[in-house]
Amino acid sequence: MQTDPAAADGSETGKQAVYINTFGCRLNQYESDGIVQSFVESGRYRQTGQITDAAVLIVNSCTVTSQADQKCLQFIRRARRDNPALHVVVTGCFAQTDRAVLSTNPAIDLVCGNDQKSDLLDRYEQWLALQNRRAHNLASAARQTSPFAYGVVKPQGHTRAYLKIQDGCDRRCSYCKIPMARGRGSSRAATDILEHVKALEDAGVPEIVLTGVNLGWYRELQPDKSRLRFIGLLEKILESMQFSRLRLSSIEPSDVGRGLAELSQHPRFCNYLHVPLQSGARNVLKAMRRSYDPTSFARRIETVRQYNPGVFIGTDVMVGFPAESEAEFQESMSFCKSMQFAGLHLFPYSRRAGTEAARRTEQWSRQTIKERMQQFGVLRRELQVAYQHRCLGRTFPCVLEQWEPAARPDASIPESGQGPIHRKSAEWAELLSDNYLRIRVPANQLIDRRRDHVHAVQALELAEERFVWGQMADPGTLAGRITGSEWSQGTVQ
Repeated sequence: MQTDPAAADGSETGKQAVYINTFGCRLNQYESDGIVQSFVESGRYRQTGQITDAAVLIVNSCTVTSQADQKCLQFIRRARRDNPALHVVVTGCFAQTDRAVLSTNPAIDLVCGNDQKSDLLDRYEQWLALQNRRAHNLASAARQTSPFAYGVVKPQGHTRAYLKIQDGCDRRCSYCKIPMARGRGSSRAATDILEHVKALEDAGVPEIVLTGVNLGWYRELQPDKSRLRFIGLLEKILESMQFSRLRLSSIEPSDVGRGLAELSQHPRFCNYLHVPLQSGARNVLKAMRRSYDPTSFARRIETVRQYNPGVFIGTDVMVGFPAESEAEFQESMSFCKSMQFAGLHLFPYSRRAGTEAARRTEQWSRQTIKERMQQFGVLRRELQVAYQHRCLGRTFPCVLEQWEPAARPDASIPESGQGPIHRKSAEWAELLSDNYLRIRVPANQLIDRRRDHVHAVQALELAEERFVWGQMADPGTLAGRITGSEWSQGTVQ
């Protein structure tokens, strides 16, 4: 008989402890938050941060690459080793596409795909009540639930809230397995979205991040037979917001145009866009079945920058696609340099079963892909530093992201102007600006302002790769969006 970890440590006696591990995208994070919330709000479970304390392990998986699959399986093996009594539940994209394989894995107790994820609590408890649990694992696959069946999902362990407005994808990029994992495109009702935005604001959430597989695909049929599309939805959300700010997780190049450029000037719209490029080489994009070429991509980004020169533009780049010659790899790097991206998310091509690209005979070696990743990594860092450097000295609206665990109100940290603003031993707080700059400030500067929704923070000094050092500032020093003349210096040559 399995013992209750909650009873062992004396906290919330009688409640089973649940540990959740999330792989992949912000959409998965939203769904993980919803899963944990449903377990905790049932009154029968509590969340734990220790696998050794848990009775239930939920793994929300990703399958965008084969490495993502392997990381999931490795994590489960380690968890089983550390806590053999765990009930292991696997959900997410890997569970959706490879349910039959995972269901035969002796380390896994229950497999629920994306089409069953929103009622995971009920499925787990039904499974617990069965004698032949293994047989139920596959038999239950037929019953599906709505991808939007979650209630208002509040942040679990972070300050920003994710809100799922769309799921699935009707595109068929030649390398991508996600349509197999998420199905065809679908949209959440606008009235439901607006209700969730209000509820999150009422809960004091300072930033709401819209998530989906393909946000720009959003559309809802209206009573007059017209369709509410993505830009119209954004206008409704921004009009309804009182104090929270709005961020997009990612937006396809074909959905970036004048309408979005105009909205990017709205004071509650985060000064940030992540627009996946995948490759800067024309022929590679064609082989990928992407719906644009480098010229049209650049034109769309330039439209946004005309309205908002200092906007953070991030992108995804795939390295080692089968059709990518050495010359095309260099072409892709040159294009990314010319675009002056503020952030590059690099990932190696992964051969995914069932995709068109997997059938190509020319496949690059792991060593070649590794070398190209390293070259692109140097450029990524140069572009990131250039953007960060142009931000130094400016004051940005920020939300609190992380409070260093050892932070104390009496921490002794030098103020700006008295030597370096940081020491290795200093306690700090990390905040996120509207233009996706992570700024760490001395924790003692924030003690009396931790519960404020938005903070004015001045960026002062380059630090490690993922953040800069800064200090709290007077809200009156927030200078608004950066103009073209202010942003013209500091590009990577």
